[in-house]
Amino acid sequence: LTILFLMDAIFISGFPLPPSENALYRNVPGVGRVATRELKEYRKSCEAYAVIHKAYFHSIKDLMAKNWGGVEHFKVDYFFVFNRSRLYNKQGGIKKLDVANRIKAVQDCFFAQLGIDDKHVWASNIEKMDGENECCHIVLSAHTPINAIELMSLFSEQHESPTVVS
Repeated sequence: LTILFLMDAIFISGFPLPPSENALYRNVPGVGRVATRELKEYRKSCEAYAVIHKAYFHSIKDLMAKNWGGVEHFKVDYFFVFNRSRLYNKQGGIKKLDVANRIKAVQDCFFAQLGIDDKHVWASNIEKMDGENECCHIVLSAHTPINAIELMSLFSEQHESPTVVS
């Protein structure tokens, strides 16, 4: 485990790799949507991770309060690490592995361990990478949201003569 504390970001390595969103819930007639065994096991692995690294999680909360006191918006970067054989076939072609459907489980579980409602996540980035130990690395930072007009203005400033297609 590596947890790096910087003034503007916190890096957490080795968080459990979440299951695909396709495997989180199942429909039960007369009951509705219920968590699958795979999701329940993932939640337990995240709880165990937080128990093992309890001091680090307390440090994260303390540093967030000290350095980012009152911050309401966060940006979270997720780096999903998979064994190379899950990313590429024998010929070197890219295998089908959708990382976007892994955000929900990891975000819910990570923020639950911090005791923070994930409604405060305002921005995120996802990447997949190869590595020996399958896991999720997380970078958490304070975020200043912008609105749509500000976004268009920023984009226009960066490109002198943009071509507008409508």
